[in-house]
Amino acid sequence: MKWTRWWSGQRKERRVWMRYLVSTAACVLGVQLQMDYRPAGWSIVWVLPWVGAALSVLYGLLVIKQLPVGIFSEGTIHRMLSACEKGAAITVRVFVYFSLFLYANARLDPSTLVDYPYKLRSVSGGQVDVGLNLSFAQATLEPVDLSGDRKVERVILGRREYQQLWAGERVVASTRSGYFGLPWVVGIERDQEYYAREVLALTPMAMEAWRNLARFYLGHYRWEEAKQAGDTYLHHFPHDAEFIAYIGHTLSAGGKYSLGIPFLEHAVRREPSSYEAYQQLGWALNWAGQSARAAEVLESSIPLSPNDPEVYYHLGYVYEDMGEPAKAVTMFEKYLERLPGSFEVEEKITALRKQLAWRPSRPAKY
Repeated sequence: MKWTRWWSGQRKERRVWMRYLVSTAACVLGVQLQMDYRPAGWSIVWVLPWVGAALSVLYGLLVIKQLPVGIFSEGTIHRMLSACEKGAAITVRVFVYFSLFLYANARLDPSTLVDYPYKLRSVSGGQVDVGLNLSFAQATLEPVDLSGDRKVERVILGRREYQQLWAGERVVASTRSGYFGLPWVVGIERDQEYYAREVLALTPMAMEAWRNLARFYLGHYRWEEAKQAGDTYLHHFPHDAEFIAYIGHTLSAGGKYSLGIPFLEHAVRREPSSYEAYQQLGWALNWAGQSARAAEVLESSIPLSPNDPEVYYHLGYVYEDMGEPAKAVTMFEKYLERLPGSFEVEEKITALRKQLAWRPSRPAKY
């Protein structure tokens, strides 16, 4: 009997710890979700102390209720402790459910990025206790245009943002409208557009300023402005084929083939020995529906690096898009000769060979 009572007590203690650990893990997950998918104008730091207090109360009450003391097992005190436990548990659950709501609001969000300029009024860091000590950083953002509908906001900063941003800087907050209509902050970064324009106003030929401006527009999917910055860069620095190819490839990767292909063509003309530029141009042409021209470009790049498998991989898909499965099989086989073991390419060859086997033969010409 003593052994049975001891084992029963151990089970109760393990159950207490398990419930507490699950609650703590759920809160830590909630904190991470709220830091990653932070709503605009919401500071989690205001809520975390209450969540930490609720966890502490929950743990204390769970322990007390397991004690072999009759006063805690029934009566008014028991009901009061049960009510406190339920209140603490509800606080934790609301926090976790709201964190999951923010996750769904962000992950299901189909809206596009919108940039808002701010001045970083202050940056601060600290720690909060939610069962575990967690470091955090928060910032106060002041709108550049105080006459608009934007207002001063406090937001949580990510680790990299906290390391890179300084109080007093101009920053850009990239936001989305949210699937459920709750705007959330995707990222905060230094306003490279503002600083690049400031430099260019004094030194119009500053190469690095034009690069920063183009990178900023490309990174924020502002394609037309990126194209304009790229055109100016190409005009001033036509010899920098590598960065011009970067502009063209990024535009093409964003689906703006008509904007990106001219930059890639310039890079190939300027650096005819650039194997990578040929691959980028061929890839963009094929996706733009110009498969025949893509095949010409890629074929012409083979002498630059005949043993590299990338060109044969691209050519395989180009010839498949052109409706020439026999040539596609040949290119994929050359790819496997140089880089064996690709399950994707092996499956593609099998499918193309089946296609060739079912294709009706053409009648002989007399």
